[in-house]
Amino acid sequence: MAGHPATQATEEAPGAWQRVKLGAGIAAIALLVLFLLQNLQSADVNFLWFSWHTRTIWALLASAAFGGIGTILIGTFIRRHERASG
Repeated sequence: MAGHPATQATEEAPGAWQRVKLGAGIAAIALLVLFLLQNLQSADVNFLWFSWHTRTIWALLASAAFGGIGTILIGTFIRRHERASG
């Protein structure tokens, strides 16, 4: 029953969810860019035994990139684990 309202609602839900995720992603990127542009001053960065002097924007951008990569890797690992365990 393709014309049934309940069937239509479940068929449209994934598209709506994709739009919500896209909107949230665009908002997050816009906030990150705004945050980066407000932090252009120089700073000393210390991590483990490394120390360097750089602009804050580069340290924040590197942190965001590593966080994004980590999130993608963890999500991939979880999906593979769920698929393997059935």
